[in-house]
Amino acid sequence: MTQTATPSARRAVLFAFAQRYFSFALQLGTSIVMARLLTPQETGIFSLAATAVAIGGIVREFGIGDYIVSQKEMTPEKVRAAFTVTIGVAWSIALVIALAAYPLAAAYHEPGVAHVMHILCLNFMLLPLGATALAMLVKELKFDTVFVIQAASALIGAAVTVVCALKGFSYTSPAWGSVASIVTTFALLLVMQPHAVMMRPGLGNLRHVLKFGGQNTMSRLVEGISTRADDFIISGMLGFHSSGILSKSNSLNAGFYTFFASAVVSVASPLMARARHAERDIFEDYRRVTLLMAAVQWLFFGLMGICAHEIILLLFGPAWLEAVPILQIGAIQGLIYSPFMLCTPLLTAYGAMGAQLRVNLVFGVTLATCLVVGAMHSLVAAAALSVLAHVVRLLLLAAAAHRLCGISTMAIVRGMGPTAVIGLGAAGAAWAGRSLALWLQLPLVLNLALAMGCGALACLALAVVFKHPLALELNKLRRRRATATGTP
Repeated sequence: MTQTATPSARRAVLFAFAQRYFSFALQLGTSIVMARLLTPQETGIFSLAATAVAIGGIVREFGIGDYIVSQKEMTPEKVRAAFTVTIGVAWSIALVIALAAYPLAAAYHEPGVAHVMHILCLNFMLLPLGATALAMLVKELKFDTVFVIQAASALIGAAVTVVCALKGFSYTSPAWGSVASIVTTFALLLVMQPHAVMMRPGLGNLRHVLKFGGQNTMSRLVEGISTRADDFIISGMLGFHSSGILSKSNSLNAGFYTFFASAVVSVASPLMARARHAERDIFEDYRRVTLLMAAVQWLFFGLMGICAHEIILLLFGPAWLEAVPILQIGAIQGLIYSPFMLCTPLLTAYGAMGAQLRVNLVFGVTLATCLVVGAMHSLVAAAALSVLAHVVRLLLLAAAAHRLCGISTMAIVRGMGPTAVIGLGAAGAAWAGRSLALWLQLPLVLNLALAMGCGALACLALAVVFKHPLALELNKLRRRRATATGTP
């Protein structure tokens, strides 16, 4: 993988980060506004419907993106076969979701669930037309084009969501925003990649695509149902209000995965696939990237756990303070995840769909059991017990990665001493900054800013002291920028 870490790969990483950060800032801003326009009840209704549709979305994808990335060479016949499968599966799933909306709404005694699901079905009609084109852009590391398309789509989607909420569309507002985003994506792909969008279906290599996609989809489906089980279980046992609280907390915890980790993974997956085809050892690069991500991850979740009360109050208001302990539990889970972040993309890059399926089956049963037992007591208990299920999943993923290519996650964990010191030092500095701000009775924004600033500065200082990969990577970027601008 070292030889493939070319300037084009670094450029891809930079554009991937730019797209994720833009989307993160936009989604955060939208979430702040929507928290003041929709009640927890309305948010819970949309969350349940969106979760049901998202599970269908996993089947809709049918692993085509992973298939394209994992292939050593994509011939025109393979591309057309992938396009054919994508359309057939997506349009079939749209019909199933449209019909399933009524019994799901009846089960929860809320007709709004069906209304939202029917709106989101529109996405399934357009998504497959551009999915293959987007996957090819990712495989070719053309993240500059992906950035333009996805940033514009996110902006249009956010604007439509807020306008609809202001016009009184209630819990359907995010659904209409999602549709607007997909329409924008398709329109831009049609302009920028017309040859990839307006292709004809093909049946060559169809069997190969179906075999890979079938295994991938089963694994992703089990994982998707498992990770979204909380919406179904909490809505059914504790009500839509609790579901809305959990959803808002989960959206913040997911920020790291969606807008940082996914940027690294989106570039790492094709690079690991290339290394696999070239039969190169990737352990050292795997270890370095894991340590780099872990330092940022510990800073992110350390700040989130320490400043959970301020974050919820500032972003969403006092109506959502019940989410504070849920957010702190999610922060602990995020810290635990740090050494294991690349296990799943590694298994995908090596085509180990069967191993992922077995792991996710065990995880699904364990998580559902933990949620049900916890929900019998409280929402906080359900969130706390769910962490145990995630620990089981991570250990199984690490074992599968070790069997597949000899990469020992436990060996990486044993070498994470400096990273742990950096994380603890940053957390201590953030706690001191927050305590000082409370003593000085600073406004909420300054309180949070002081805590985050102290944590970030401590993280960078300790990374330099320990010569951590994070400091080394930042130094490379500084030297590259100095060379480009001609400054010393």
